[in-house]
Amino acid sequence: MKWQLPKMDTKGCLHTAKKVEWDSIAFGCFTAEDCKNEFEVLLSNIKLVKTMTAVLNELEDKIPSGKLKAFLILQPRQQFVRDFAEKNRGIVSGRELFAASADAWRKLPLEEKEQYTRDYIIAKEKEIACM
Repeated sequence: MKWQLPKMDTKGCLHTAKKVEWDSIAFGCFTAEDCKNEFEVLLSNIKLVKTMTAVLNELEDKIPSGKLKAFLILQPRQQFVRDFAEKNRGIVSGRELFAASADAWRKLPLEEKEQYTRDYIIAKEKEIACM
């Protein structure tokens, strides 16, 4: 990914990330979309008022092997809460969001909960296959 950075990396990380060619970054069984999504998850764990070069260096320090860790794959309920938060952005926030998502999970039909579980299993199997 570093080879795509400009020689004078002076723009903010988010500005530079928009110009990344994710198809050239995809590796193994991870698609370009997988790589982009995981990068966005990793970005949420660091401060972004930095250049892309500084962000990549910090990420390399946080993930010594460069491989994606198992904790980045969301468990079924975690994924539901993330989806719920995205759908209700601006409507519900903070503690109300947590309570509303918990209530929505309880009321979710069994077949939809099972779909979140299947998605989780598929993501885990994909990660294991890539190791």
